Amino acid sequence: TRYTSPDAPIAVNFFPYNLCDVFACAKCSKVLLRYTEFGGYYVDHRVRELDANLLV
Repeated sequence: TRYTSPDAPIAVNFFPYNLCDVFACAKCSKVLLRYTEFGGYYVDHRVRELDANLLV
């Protein structure tokens, strides 16, 4: 499973989640994990909703 898959486990002690900031949406109150992917030629800001059922 790739870490970008919607059903991928969220292991907060490992990449990329160990580099995330945690935010709560002011409109819907969802908790979001945000990190920046630094590729060879680009910077990509990524966000994933935190699903407690996927935490490992």
